[in-house]
Amino acid sequence: MPSSARLVLRLAALLLIAVPATVAPAAAQDVAPNPAATAAFESGIASYRDGAYPEADRLFRRAATGFDVSTTTTAALLMAGKAAYADADYDAAVSSLASLIANYPTSRYTDEARRVLALATSGGPSGQGRPFDLGVVLPVSGPNGYLGQALFNGVRIAVDEHNR
Repeated sequence: MPSSARLVLRLAALLLIAVPATVAPAAAQDVAPNPAATAAFESGIASYRDGAYPEADRLFRRAATGFDVSTTTTAALLMAGKAAYADADYDAAVSSLASLIANYPTSRYTDEARRVLALATSGGPSGQGRPFDLGVVLPVSGPNGYLGQALFNGVRIAVDEHNR
């Protein structure tokens, strides 16, 4: 084999060895945990659970964009969108959710981001204030069980009329 052919084979072999060695660490760094981002994310979860949606949105945005890409980035973008939506800040919700979908299309959170984005782009319950959960405790059995069903139907009709 001529020496030029051997040189080409050696260079090709070196490239095959060198490329994976330089690519793998960079990929691993992109998804490494970041303690500061994790702390901001966990604080955002606490604020979200407390109903402090603007604070939760701020913390989630910090966890998502204030640090290098980490294991919390996509979850933080999703939760920022959810917190903004819960606060009826639909523009901020659209911004976070669209960023997640555009920048991380293979994320496991993309489907949920699309669902919330559809709600946010429809304007949410326009002019009706912040979305909220409604719970009602009613009897379901015993001598007053039939009243519980009747009351539940009345609540459902009232909510449907209000949302229209």
